[in-house]
Amino acid sequence: LTVNPMRDEIVRDAIPKKGSRAAQKNVIVLLPKERFEALVTHPSENIPTFRRLWYVFAITTGARYAEQCGLAWSHLHIDVTKRCPHAGCQAASDIAHVHIERQLTKKGGFAPPKRNSVRTLPLHPLTLEALLWWRDFGWKEHVGRRHEVSDAVFARVDGTYLYQHHIPRYLRQDLVEAELSAKIDGFNIDNHALRRSFLTMLADAGVEESIRTVLGGHKAKTVTDRHYTARNLPRFVAAVAALRFAGVKG
Repeated sequence: LTVNPMRDEIVRDAIPKKGSRAAQKNVIVLLPKERFEALVTHPSENIPTFRRLWYVFAITTGARYAEQCGLAWSHLHIDVTKRCPHAGCQAASDIAHVHIERQLTKKGGFAPPKRNSVRTLPLHPLTLEALLWWRDFGWKEHVGRRHEVSDAVFARVDGTYLYQHHIPRYLRQDLVEAELSAKIDGFNIDNHALRRSFLTMLADAGVEESIRTVLGGHKAKTVTDRHYTARNLPRFVAAVAALRFAGVKG
């Protein structure tokens, strides 16, 4: 071409404009519930149980990537017939729950999560069922030994803590394997999309904003919200249970 066609105003108007990074940040990329259900129930053996569990946990707790990487078995209370293994737990022992109080850094050490993000969450029935199976059967098969309370829930095959950015890539890979789109409005679905889905589904279920703020580990807007503790766990049970996954059966 001897002349740049983009100099023609008609051509410029006909070609879609590339969105800026600022515009991309305003696009809420989340994993639709129906797509999540189709993903975790897809019969393909190329979608490992480990990653299916990761997706279930993320979309029902809203845990951030690094928080989920740093989760140990001592942070989980899934056997309600016993005391919570977490030191100093004040939550009701008859409620299955998770303590999110640290994250795994890129250097492999532990650090506190984002400010205001230390929280205790009730576990969704679907997540509890999956974690019980993972504790009793899946983790041992995955690692090759029984777990200790200090071990990572989501461990590498050698039992060490997982921190790598392959999970978002695998999420898109698994969506494609399940014959599902890995994009929303042209943007890639990433691990944070699961957290956004959790918060969006809570809002759609009519959960009040103050509870969504605490469950999501966001900065509290009122003095009352800032004083929510593990003792308030019963109030959160109904909120988390309001998340319905009709397409997932065990």
